[in-house]
Parts: sequence; structure tokens; C-alpha cells
Amino acid sequence: MGNRDEGTLPSGFPYQMSMPLNWNGIVISDLDSVTNRNTPLAVDLLAKGYAYIGTGRHPERMTRHDPLTELDAQASVIDLFSKKYGKAKHVIQYGCSGGGYITLAIAERHPDKINGAVAFNARGTGSMAVANAWLDLPFALKALLAPGSDLLVAPVPNSALPAAYEAWKAVLDKAQASPEERARIALAVAVSQWPTWGSIDDTPPKPDANDLAALEQAMVKSASDGLANSVKRRQLYDNPAGLASWNTGIDYKEFYQKGADARQKKIVEQLYEKAGLGKASLEKDLEKINAQPRIEGSEEGVNYWLQPGRLIGGDVKVPLLHIHGLGDALLPPHLSEGYAMAVKRAGHDDFIAGLS
Repeated sequence: MGNRDEGTLPSGFPYQMSMPLNWNGIVISDLDSVTNRNTPLAVDLLAKGYAYIGTGRHPERMTRHDPLTELDAQASVIDLFSKKYGKAKHVIQYGCSGGGYITLAIAERHPDKINGAVAFNARGTGSMAVANAWLDLPFALKALLAPGSDLLVAPVPNSALPAAYEAWKAVLDKAQASPEERARIALAVAVSQWPTWGSIDDTPPKPDANDLAALEQAMVKSASDGLANSVKRRQLYDNPAGLASWNTGIDYKEFYQKGADARQKKIVEQLYEKAGLGKASLEKDLEKINAQPRIEGSEEGVNYWLQPGRLIGGDVKVPLLHIHGLGDALLPPHLSEGYAMAVKRAGHDDFIAGLS
């Protein structure tokens, strides 16, 4: 393989630098390099002459998550590599999920450190966008399936788990037995812009676009996995400073009418008809979502994620390939579309290519 340097940065991040014997002058930098250093991808990169470097996630990430420190850690490892091995021909920042976001952020904030970037399933403009997406889905589901209940939407403190999720799971499991409630679950998916077909694990086959029963089953699965994630993992964004999402002033009826995917709206309308509910019930259910008491983010929690680096605005300064899976119930694909719009507003269309 060559040489491998490992250690811990002063900031607490573990790091590693793997250098092949036949280095081709190109470096791949990855937020998850420590975890992935022995994976088939890393082994293949090294065999082909690429150096593979980067950090691991901070050990206190779930309670002290800060992309700014992740950015600084990645930049530090790139500098360490240059100091030991000399200047690379090209440095490519690479990452998936949280690492995908750091890839986008480095392309904006540290363009002097890299020559290009490849981001997979990144979380759009930042954590606040995710936190709000993770609020919309349970908020809509609660309004439609268990209005007036004590199901937790946000915040969901660690001390409330696993009971908070188990209460949700019981409601969702019961709802899946009813065609009326399955139609409402599909409505919640469309309102919150979750994917029609998506999961976190055990992804089912992609449904035929003309098979209503399969589409219904897929949307229920997408909602179920998305809800599990929204309830059990949103602490990542709320813990550093407070509740980081809100829906005060949001008109969910308009959200559905103007923002929902046209194909999803067609599926929802067909499911409402199939369940004997009809268009009038669909309108009433949208009003139910709007009538539910709203959630207001804390000033500290929201402002924490508004800081530059924790929030990015599309000011890309190096070539960027942005890829997002269509069936991602962890970070919904619409987050990548939001980032693409930010890049366009910033006038950097020439730097980005996207696939989904």
C-alpha cells in the first residue's frame, strides 16, 4: 500500500493519510476517511495510485455537531499532507451525507485547498434545511393520523427516546392497515416533499409508475423510514444550541398546491378516490395540517445554523459534481435541488453538474 499516517488533531478529530507507493499526484480527501480507510473503495483508490486522506467524525458529534470544525479539520489534514509529501497535482474533496455537505462547504470556503469536489447525498444549504424537512413530515403525519395526541414532533430530546419513537411507530403501524390512512400518509409525503420511493435500509424495488398499489406501498415505506430518522436523529441539529426548526407562518395547503411534485399529487388524488375519500376530504385534510398548533424554533438554535460555514449559499469556486439518490429517506432529494437553486442565484452555474 505504501505509507499511512494516523493521529488526532488538536480539535479532537481523528485523521489518517494513506499514501500509495505509485502516487499519481492526486489526493482524495474525505470527511469519513478514518472509517473508510480499509473499504473496497479506499483500497481500489490506493491501488490506482491515488492518495486517500481525511478525518473521522468527531466523537461528540451527536451533541456538539459543528460543520465549521469539520471544515477546519479537513483543511488541516490537507495541509499536513502537503507539508509531508509536497504539493499535489490535484486535490479532490469527496464525501457522502454529512461528508457531502462538507464537500459543498469546502468548495465555497476553502477553494485554495482543493481543485474540485464530488458530493453525494449532501444536505443542501445546511443543517437548518434538514431540520425543517425533518419537522414537516412528522408535523403533517401527526395532524392527519393523531391530531391532539402527545406525539413529539420537535424538539425530541434524547431523554425522550426510545419511547417517543415507539409511540409514533404504533400509530403508523396501525394506520397502514387502513386505505384511508394510507392515503393520508401519502399526502404527508407529498406535502413535506419526501421521495415517493425511498428508504434508509432494505430499499424495496422501484415501483412501476402505473402501479398504484406499489406506489402506495412505496410512499408508506418512505414515510415510515423518514419518520424514524426525523424522530431519532434530529437531536444532531437541536443539541448544539437549541431547537433549529420552525413552521410558524407556513401555509401547508399552498405548500401542497404549488410546491408538491405533480406526480405525487396525482398519486395522492388517486389514493383518496380509491379509499372513498374524494377531493373534498383531501382539501379538509390539508386544512387539518394548517390548523395544527405551530412550532417555533429557538433564537439560539436557529442563529447557530445561520453562521457562515454552517449555512452555505452556493458560492462555489471550484468544479463540483453533486449527486443525490432518488430514494433517500434520510436526506430527501429536494435538498439538492435547493442547493442547485442557490448556486444559480450566486451566478456559478458553470461550476456545478448535478445528477439524481
